[in-house]
Amino acid sequence: MTLEHLVQNWTVRKPLAHSRHGVVASQNRIAAAAGAKVLAGGGNAVDAAAATSFALAAVEPWNCGLGGVGFMLIYLAREKRVQVVDFGPISPRKLNPADYPLTGGFTTDLFTWPTVKDDRNVHGPLAFAVPGHVDGIGLALERFGTRTFSEMLQPAIDLAERVSAFAPVPDSRVFLTSGGSDSIDTATKMARRYWQLVGQPERTVFVNRQHAYHGMHLGGTSLAGIQANVAGHGPLVGDVVTVPWDDADALRRAIERTGPGRVAAFFCEPIIGAGGVFAPPEGYLQAARKACRDLGVLFVADEVITGFGRAGAWFASDRWDLEPDIITCAKGITSGYLPMGAVVASPRVAETFFSPGAGVWRHGYTYAGHATVAAAAIANLDIMERERLPGRALDLERRLADALAPLANHALVEEVRAGTGVIAAVQLSVERLKEPGLAPAVIAACREAGIMTRALATGALQVSPSLVIDEAGLSELAEGIRAGLDACV
Repeated sequence: MTLEHLVQNWTVRKPLAHSRHGVVASQNRIAAAAGAKVLAGGGNAVDAAAATSFALAAVEPWNCGLGGVGFMLIYLAREKRVQVVDFGPISPRKLNPADYPLTGGFTTDLFTWPTVKDDRNVHGPLAFAVPGHVDGIGLALERFGTRTFSEMLQPAIDLAERVSAFAPVPDSRVFLTSGGSDSIDTATKMARRYWQLVGQPERTVFVNRQHAYHGMHLGGTSLAGIQANVAGHGPLVGDVVTVPWDDADALRRAIERTGPGRVAAFFCEPIIGAGGVFAPPEGYLQAARKACRDLGVLFVADEVITGFGRAGAWFASDRWDLEPDIITCAKGITSGYLPMGAVVASPRVAETFFSPGAGVWRHGYTYAGHATVAAAAIANLDIMERERLPGRALDLERRLADALAPLANHALVEEVRAGTGVIAAVQLSVERLKEPGLAPAVIAACREAGIMTRALATGALQVSPSLVIDEAGLSELAEGIRAGLDACV
């Protein structure tokens, strides 16, 4: 089958990416270009298809392989033939081209393709027929087709076991998600479902804190202690009580006032992040945990920011001996290279879901536990463990605070909040923030000076350097922020 045959005899409504080594047809031009680069680098059709599929996952995740349509056409210029590679969720059986005779007609379902006698597709209604030569199928089967479904899931299983081993509470179970907001919404449903299973369905109330940020899904937005994030959406999830961020006695009183038998869970960031970077006052977290334990309320530690080393331990909950019932995490699990999150359920919570009569918990996400992302997360954790980055963060938190401390004397700065975890905030002057556009101007000036930052809810500049930053990097960071501030005085 030549490219001319492909073009003249098939109406292929797919973007094509060309190189002197061949052509890749895919659902998206950017993804096709990724595959074409692999061909140009000497890769074969399966390599190109894999690259195309991975790129497609980023630009059109609803069309990527291993969970959606992953059908690729690769034309190899040197061999003058077309290879067809299928990365769908079900591996195709070994195919004989003679079993797929063309009828002369065409389908116009998703794309326009020639129909095959008896409408025989490779697999399922979303897969495309494979007429003519199927040179690429044999290679695809050799590399991918003999894998069982459990083998495809192995990276996710390995990652879940790895995260469980880091968890503060032994024998915890791990539910993988696609990010922090997914993790929070999973935790809200998990908490309420837990109380349903133990016979206390009236426990539906969640308690959050002032300044809290718990993502942008519906559940997380409802839990926000940042009013600007809540406003403008109409009624959200009900049964949410907000307490001061730094007063454990106020938490206890709020639970008692609401009724301990009505409160499902307390959501707590060990270090408040997007709400302004507020480290916990001495003894606060332990007192809050005791209040929840005394009153039977689930303690949910939101460690999307603090998890995986940023607070000087694999989980901040370990640093403060919290032993939470549920942990939400994301970001650091892959160091942000690919989207991944997780919910860690302690045995108290997890075992309930496997008890007799519990049934199936009908909850999940399309890309939860994606094999490629799980493999990336494992590689990331290998590096973090090998280089002992969580322990390094304990030393780095003080050095970061020392580097930023002189900025507190700047005319535009109210204070610098730093010293707990590798995270800090340079709070802009409350008085000067009354000037329209000050924070965006400072951010833009910092970027001109080579520093990426953003404004937090309080009008502070967020500082979250990598856990491998050195003294030169810390100096560059502080000097760049100062240059950005100077430009806006």
